[in-house]
Amino acid sequence: MRLPFSLFILFIANLSFAQKKIGLKDVSKHIGDTVRVEGKIFDAKTFPDNPKARTLLNLGGDFPNQTLSIAVFPSYKSDVIVMPTEDNKGDIAIVIGKIELYKGKPQIAVRTPEGLRIASGEFITPAKQ
Repeated sequence: MRLPFSLFILFIANLSFAQKKIGLKDVSKHIGDTVRVEGKIFDAKTFPDNPKARTLLNLGGDFPNQTLSIAVFPSYKSDVIVMPTEDNKGDIAIVIGKIELYKGKPQIAVRTPEGLRIASGEFITPAKQ
């Protein structure tokens, strides 16, 4: 009984580290893959009047010419991590997730704090407050 459980745990642990790092220019070649991507935040859109709305970050260009959109859902926020804002424009986003198409454009949905980090200057930090 312990062996199958141990194999299951190893399998799940392996999946969590299975993402590959790709360049922002290669995003469209990896639709459906779980990857790690880094890129400059060109545009950020927040909806402060709607606490259930996601924050949208555009990498590789301003909307509608972005290479990748990151949809940051409110569940990303925790006691120590806050939602990204327009102040993050120019920072570097480091995102891990599955690339999907949303309205014909590549997007990664981030729902947990592990999915996104913002690099400002030389330090990788949670999103700015």
